[in-house]
Amino acid sequence: MNGISSIRHGLDYEKTTLFDGYPAKRNWYPLSSDIYEEIIPSIADGYPYPIKALFLYMGAPTYALPAGHTTVEILADVDRLPLFIASDIIIGSTSMYADYIFPDLSYLERWEFQGSHPNIANKVRPVRQPVIAPIPEECEVYGQTYPISLETMLLGLAEQLDLPGFGQDAFGSGRHLTHPDELYLRQVANLAFGETPDGSQAVPDADDRELELFLNARTHLPASVFDPARWEATAGPDLWRKVVYVLNRGGRFEDHADATTVTEWRTPTASCSTSIRRRPPRPFMPAPARSIPDSPRTCRSRTTPEPNPMPTATATTLP
Repeated sequence: MNGISSIRHGLDYEKTTLFDGYPAKRNWYPLSSDIYEEIIPSIADGYPYPIKALFLYMGAPTYALPAGHTTVEILADVDRLPLFIASDIIIGSTSMYADYIFPDLSYLERWEFQGSHPNIANKVRPVRQPVIAPIPEECEVYGQTYPISLETMLLGLAEQLDLPGFGQDAFGSGRHLTHPDELYLRQVANLAFGETPDGSQAVPDADDRELELFLNARTHLPASVFDPARWEATAGPDLWRKVVYVLNRGGRFEDHADATTVTEWRTPTASCSTSIRRRPPRPFMPAPARSIPDSPRTCRSRTTPEPNPMPTATATTLP
């Protein structure tokens, strides 16, 4: 189901059913994504809609944002934010205001797939994986043991609510989702296989020496985190050694020589308007404005109004 994000990114204000003239109550960001600093102020304004609950994961806006201390009043307001749940490794500067705090794993204890920015021309996908035994105590979900974390909290909720897409045969016959490994290892397997259906972009198999290194490097991890038999069964015999190949290298990284050209977003930027004050799109000119007499300008920031003319200084003579 698609809808309008509470931070109003990736959408043109004028093309939504919430369009109600200018200025909009808060700015819209058609060319941006993940406008983190907009989340809590938007809750305060109830725009584009009021919310009933906030779930915070891997974040501390009271600390990380400019003037983050101003968000405390909003987080503590049960009328504007009726329910606040946090998953955190500590009782932090933001999670301390939550109604419920669930323990989580630190970056050395968990899985994570790092992305890249559009200015990176080659395809890269770093894969973070557990390297130390987790500190939080263990719990049981779907009959499997795993340290308390975001993943076990979500799996536990799914188990209690009997949600589809979780548990036995979640991914099809014999493909379960009862343990976080059963999600993450399949993601690594997809990465190792590549993007073509025929497997022509698959990475090589790890050889016996590399497999030995992989197994020996994880003997200190508890079975709830690393179980070679469970990992191999999840990845499948055809992809297991390819998964090892990727994990031993911390991800998959395209050669720089094979990188694609980065496309600049000139046309969308030039044709944008503003949700604060209406400016009709101007034609895009593929050259600096100063080099073309009387050429139209490209759009400035969607929040910046047209500047006032600079006053002309008048020379005076002191007596």
